[in-house]
Amino acid sequence: MGGSLSTALKKARRTGLLDLSESRLREVPSEVFKLENLEVMYLTHNALTELPKAFETLTTLKVLYLHNNNVSVFPSSLCDLSSLTWLNLNYNSLTEIPAEVRVFA
Repeated sequence: MGGSLSTALKKARRTGLLDLSESRLREVPSEVFKLENLEVMYLTHNALTELPKAFETLTTLKVLYLHNNNVSVFPSSLCDLSSLTWLNLNYNSLTEIPAEVRVFA
């Protein structure tokens, strides 16, 4: 990601797309969960180990890229995102996926 977090958040408010890839994040910034109308989010190639329950507030999120992190537990809050149609969790440390995970179509 080029630029600062505040620049990325401003752009996301305008476009509905937030790219925080390669930002050396260890956690998702709380400001992300205040974005309305966010449809696409890239959190790839960071150092995330867990995802907060606050993901359930992103009700307009359609596409979420989380590959190449260290997430070990699938957050059940993602199961509540009815708009989510694409989720990439490749190259993480997941040990199991909860039964309530639905097929994204």
